[in-house]
Amino acid sequence: MTDNVVVSVIVVNLNRRDLLARCLESLWHQTFSNFEVIVVENGSTDDSLEYLRSIHEPRLRIVPLPANKVLPAAAIQASPRQQVNTLRR
Repeated sequence: MTDNVVVSVIVVNLNRRDLLARCLESLWHQTFSNFEVIVVENGSTDDSLEYLRSIHEPRLRIVPLPANKVLPAAAIQASPRQQVNTLRR
């Protein structure tokens, strides 16, 4: 990861391997490039973590958690920034 990262996009995942590829591909194709993607693997029991580990992208950081934490706690634990804003779908 380069030192000029100004935005950290935190994706909290729990058993949504089926959506991870689409989510990450969308992020990689942004025109803004000074960002990193932190995927909080929130104790999934599907193959999400294995999938994430197979990705070779320098902007990706994986934070595996041993058990499911609620969304804000998982995002805050992973954040390298002082301010965390969450968007929920």
